[in-house]
Order: sequence, then structure tokens, then C-alpha cells
Amino acid sequence: MIRVNLLGRKHKKKIKPIQIELSAFVLAVAAVFAGIMLFNMTVNAKISYLEEQVNKKQTELRKLQKVKQEVERFRSQMDDIQKKIEIVRKLKEGQKGYYKILTNVEKSLPEDVWTSSISFETNRIVLNCSSLRVSSVNRFVMNLYETKMFSTIDLEKADKKDEETVEINNFIITAGVRLD
Repeated sequence: MIRVNLLGRKHKKKIKPIQIELSAFVLAVAAVFAGIMLFNMTVNAKISYLEEQVNKKQTELRKLQKVKQEVERFRSQMDDIQKKIEIVRKLKEGQKGYYKILTNVEKSLPEDVWTSSISFETNRIVLNCSSLRVSSVNRFVMNLYETKMFSTIDLEKADKKDEETVEINNFIITAGVRLD
């Protein structure tokens, strides 16, 4: 049987080389554009993730700075308390020495000798005293020597004053103190 094509012959369209190059160029540009868009989206996603992380770290940093301030405040309070404890410790240590000094001075005082002031500075004591008799001054100095707590006892000043028909001997004694 014979075939007859009434429609005519199909002609294949010939694609011109310029069309192929133009199509390849458009596809390449589209691919590059798609790649740039994909890269841009990835970079934007990374940027937003990093910004979120930075915000988290900044809030954490603010919290830690508050904690650091509290720690510094506590440290300064602790230092103040430590200084106070050290002062109390030194006072307690000194208290024992002062007690011994005052007890020995009291035991050494004859009946007619009294002190008007006592000062203590770096292992040295100064006594401002008064007496009714000169012999009591000598007895007081000898009693201080006998305690063995005082060394280099010096009678710095001695004078007499008359007050209402009573003769009073005022004198100042300095002495080294051994707190062993």
C-alpha cells in the first residue's frame, strides 16, 4: 500500500548556532544568578544566625557583668571584714599586754602614789604620777624594777607643788616594756 501524506512534509526547523549560543548564555546567566541568589540566601541565613548568637552572648555578658559586680562588692566586703578581724585579733593580743602592764603598774604603786595619765607607745610606757612623799617615788621605781617587766626606767621630771598646805611631788617616769 502506498502511503500518501496529505499534510505535507514535516520540516525540521534548523536551529541556528547563534540561537544555541544565546540560549547557552541565558542559561549560564540564569545559573550564575541562581547561584548568587543561593549564596546570598546562605550568607543571610548565616548572618542572621550569627546575629542571634551575638545577641545571646551580649545578654549573657550583661548578666555576667552584673555577677562580676556582685563578686567585686563581696570581695571588697570580705576584705573589709578581714581587716576588721585583723584589728580585733591585734587588739586581743595587745589586750593581754595592756592588762599585764596595768596590773604590774598597779601592784608597784605605793599607797601615797597615784597616776594622772599612762601612755603606751611601741614598747615604751610614760607615767605621769604624783606622790605625797619623795621616798614613795623611789619605792615606786624600785617596785617597777622588781616586776621585771620594765627596763630602763628613767625619772624624766620631778617637781614639787604646794596645794592647800600639802606638798605634792609630781613626776614623769618613762620605761621600756618587755611583753615576753
